[in-house]
Amino acid sequence: MTASREELKAKAKEIKEKAKAIEESNKAKEVYFRNAVNLKTNQVQKELIEFFKPFVGKKVRTISGYGAWSKLVKKELDLYFSDLWNSQRYRVLCEYSSGALWFEIDTTYQYDTIDYRGREDHSTNYVKASFYVGSWDKSTGNLNKVYEDEKIEPRKTDWTVEELAATRKKIKEMKEELMSLESSVREFK
Repeated sequence: MTASREELKAKAKEIKEKAKAIEESNKAKEVYFRNAVNLKTNQVQKELIEFFKPFVGKKVRTISGYGAWSKLVKKELDLYFSDLWNSQRYRVLCEYSSGALWFEIDTTYQYDTIDYRGREDHSTNYVKASFYVGSWDKSTGNLNKVYEDEKIEPRKTDWTVEELAATRKKIKEMKEELMSLESSVREFK
């Protein structure tokens, strides 16, 4: 026996309503986790700058093999990074190969989807931010400098879903305007 037209309409309406609820939930999660990562990044950047200040001029990186943290800082950094992961689920990685101490902090959250048949699925979204702490000499492993606290530009931690949507809309409109302007002068050299 096949479903009646009314039953199919009711099922489609139910799926559409559920899809809208999932979309709204995903937007709220995106904003919540962006604010949380930005807040944690602001904190961790300052803490790492303070941590590295006493080590300016001292060896913080080994330069043989693949390189690693020197004994001077390794134990404390590993404990700090482990605590961020174990207690709060923030992972911190360092990009040190360029002679700069760039760090990336990230966390994950569940992103939900629903298809036209009403089947739900889940995936993982990463939310991350990068920040600068200082620089080190690639030939010696010594820390050259740390970033000055007053130069830190705090990340925004109070985004709202509505504000994000309005900003994205404005970006789209401005891109369209730019394309139109570029198109109007395309024939000129």
